[in-house]
Amino acid sequence: MSPPQATPDIRYQERNEQRARFHTSVWELFVPYWKYSSERWVSGLLALFVVTIGFVEVYYGVWRNGWTGQFYDAVGAQQFATLFPLLSKFIVIVLLNVCALLLSMMANALLQLRWRTWLTAYLVDKWTHNETYYRIERDKILDNADQRIAEDAHIFTQKTCSLVLSFIRVPVSIVTYGALLYQLSGDFPITIGDTSFAIPGYLVIFALLYSGGILLLTHLFGRKLIPLNFAKQKAEADYRSMLIQVREGSEQIALYGGGKTEATRLKINFEAVKDTTWQMVLVQRNLLACMLIPGSLNSIIPTLLSLPLMATGAWTLGTMMKITAAFVSLEVALGFFPGAYDDFAAWRAVVRRMLSLLDAVEPAEPVQGLALETRDDAAIEIESLTLAGMDGTVLARVPAFRIEPGARCLIRGASGSGKTTLLRAIAGLWPYGQGTIRRPERAAMMFVPQKSYLPVGTLKQALCFPGPDTEVPDARARQALIDCDLHKYADALHEPDRWGRRLSGGEQQRLAFARILLQRPTHVFLDEATSALDEASEHRLYSRLLEALPGSTLVSVAHRKEVARYHDQFVDLVPVAPEGAADAATATSEAGTRPALGLQPRPAAA
Repeated sequence: MSPPQATPDIRYQERNEQRARFHTSVWELFVPYWKYSSERWVSGLLALFVVTIGFVEVYYGVWRNGWTGQFYDAVGAQQFATLFPLLSKFIVIVLLNVCALLLSMMANALLQLRWRTWLTAYLVDKWTHNETYYRIERDKILDNADQRIAEDAHIFTQKTCSLVLSFIRVPVSIVTYGALLYQLSGDFPITIGDTSFAIPGYLVIFALLYSGGILLLTHLFGRKLIPLNFAKQKAEADYRSMLIQVREGSEQIALYGGGKTEATRLKINFEAVKDTTWQMVLVQRNLLACMLIPGSLNSIIPTLLSLPLMATGAWTLGTMMKITAAFVSLEVALGFFPGAYDDFAAWRAVVRRMLSLLDAVEPAEPVQGLALETRDDAAIEIESLTLAGMDGTVLARVPAFRIEPGARCLIRGASGSGKTTLLRAIAGLWPYGQGTIRRPERAAMMFVPQKSYLPVGTLKQALCFPGPDTEVPDARARQALIDCDLHKYADALHEPDRWGRRLSGGEQQRLAFARILLQRPTHVFLDEATSALDEASEHRLYSRLLEALPGSTLVSVAHRKEVARYHDQFVDLVPVAPEGAADAATATSEAGTRPALGLQPRPAAA
């Protein structure tokens, strides 16, 4: 059966990762925890305990080897009276060893959990600091950063602990069992014609050559696992991301009747998972063959090699059993390296993804674009701006204007004229372009998008976001809901739910106004924040907002002409002319006779 072929995208990702050069050193995955964390001492003691138990396990293997020789010598000599004391001692030692192994397993699991907990918090802090999560998505720096934190951090800590602790224990096992086997096997005499010589420790030499050959075959067959592991993790993350997208957009998909379309997209996306998984199966099949076939011969090879000396009477049955046990123990220790090849390949792939994540969450070099300055007063001053995309394409040209404290400014214009991008620039989220923005401290401003974020949890947590709900009295939160026409949810403050799905679009926009009433910012920016409401509801919300915050500065972005009644200053934008066409005006008044900037009498409310 021929394997499915990797998609061009997967092969492209493999080549990219093989060429990747990360700005962040691999030590940055270890240093923050093991050098600077306050938890390093406890975790270090746990690691030391696990390593110590590993050394005890090696000593137990040496003791068991000696016990094996005594036991089979007693059986061969028919000294049955000595068997019961030997078996009693064996049972006690085995039970103690099992207890030690169980404690080691628990300590190892606790070590992994502590490291993963700290690393997750460390990455989450970096990801959420200074809107880094937004910059990553805005600039398309990285795919699935969230799943790298959730899944790759788990795999990294798990495999790192397993591999590092094994790399400490295995050399001790190799040296110990190698010395034991060297002592037991002695010299192997060889006579060729009149020449006689002996090979010292011949079983050790054979074991090393035997394991070296297995490791070479493992590398030849398994070297493709590193890029395949990376491609598979990316494909799995993309597939999970699409499933989440379908779940989050279930209502919209159902309204469009798009279930079959999404099913097709999911199946196509899963093809990448299937292709990389199948290729990994074929590689792992070859690796398994490299380990299973030699492993099946481990018990008989030392016996066959011992037969010549057994025939001379130089070795007893007990000696041969000790040699066999020592040979198998040495082969198991040496077999760690080819056996761990798959784990090491997965670890390398995870390290690459983690390094790219650390690169992405590191503070970005300042973009030589829009200048953002903080004013001491509450005014907002915009110099002539050119808003551009990442590639330098001009998105909008904004005229110079100034918004005085307490003013109510409406930014108008057709779709694509740069209204939302201008708000992003004022918020400090869009650095691309030229010009200067002077504004108050960011903490004094509140930006309300067309669709507000509602975290999963209680309604009060969603209402008080981004602040803690514990600082807001229930009575005040309930009144804010009532003031924004959400009476039916006034008694559901502590009811947990997915409120982003439970509330309609209009209810979500009312909830956003309730947030404003609770937080009472000095500057409010509304980006199509009433687009899902009818005109009467819009009027009530704007009226209550202006009544509750009479001294706050209000800046709105809207298409509907009715919103103009709540503002006394207007900035009109038009889209940038296509390349090669004559530039259109970038700022006009509503009627074409008034200047685009200036305080205008507020029309009487209807």
